[in-house]
Amino acid sequence: MDLKTIAKLAGVSTSTVSRVISGKGGIRKEKTDKILRIAQEIGYRKNFVAHSMKTGKTLTIGVLISDISFPFYPAIVKGIENTLENNDYSMLLANSQEDSEREAKNLHNFLERKVEGIIISPIQDSVNEDYFWELKKKSVPFVVIDRKYDYIQCDFIGVDDKHGAYLAVKHLIELGHKKIGIITGPLDTYTGRQRLEGFKDALVENGIMLKKEYIEQGSYKGDQKEIGKQKVLYLLSQEPGITAIFCSTDYFAIGALAALKQLGKKVPQDVSVIGFAGFEETQYTQPALTTVSQPGYEIGQTAAMRILQIIKENNQNINNEDKKTKSILLKTKLIIRESTSYAPKKIGERR
Repeated sequence: MDLKTIAKLAGVSTSTVSRVISGKGGIRKEKTDKILRIAQEIGYRKNFVAHSMKTGKTLTIGVLISDISFPFYPAIVKGIENTLENNDYSMLLANSQEDSEREAKNLHNFLERKVEGIIISPIQDSVNEDYFWELKKKSVPFVVIDRKYDYIQCDFIGVDDKHGAYLAVKHLIELGHKKIGIITGPLDTYTGRQRLEGFKDALVENGIMLKKEYIEQGSYKGDQKEIGKQKVLYLLSQEPGITAIFCSTDYFAIGALAALKQLGKKVPQDVSVIGFAGFEETQYTQPALTTVSQPGYEIGQTAAMRILQIIKENNQNINNEDKKTKSILLKTKLIIRESTSYAPKKIGERR
């Protein structure tokens, strides 16, 4: 199917169809909607090679994920891909594997391939800052997802990590826990800091003293389950009175379950455990893991819609309030399962 077919069915000129399909605007909404509906009904697809040669546009968005093996990211990628496909764009996917050199190399490759925009989950703060400035200098639009990049003004799509952690720890406090440990993410990342802040806020709000001995910093590099296990083993060797542990990722939490089993402690009778992410496999751990879930698909969908909006505005030289950078925080949800329960009673204590 070509533009002439759509024009005939819509009762308009070929040039009008071309203007609508290319997103140039200037056509009444009713007519635009009709043309797009007909194009979708007949299965019209752009000839990407011809379009690129004619316009110099690649209709491609670079997507750089910090670690695609992490179960949180495939849903994000799917949300991005589906949204781009629905708008006749394609996706060039790369994986930095939490490695700064790979991140820099992939950003360079995106520029070489002349992508029209980039969606990225950066590995940590202030790393590869020169590349982000280069994107700004070359006017390549980019949207940051999951881990906010505070050093450069840019669009960000993520979740309210601070509030999600607050909900998790508040849940533990409502169950009577006062000695609550935390395995944080790396504190040179936005998510690591925000979830620690949410943990602190819940304690302060409920008059519980924060003890630095209850805080252990984890890492996103390597086997997170093993990292979580080792951190919990160390934490309880130093502070055996802890009755609940908030883990900043579900994988840390799964490692925590293994550590507690090794120590002969029952979950949740002796120690409650709660994670963060909402991985599907957390339904099947023993016991099933209480966690804070994140809307991965919606994050990807929102990021793709935002990058396309920026590209469209740039193409049309739109200069309005919508061109200001945006920070969109989606809601998390506390999913209560079997790994959290009331704090264990002391001998002679009534609950």
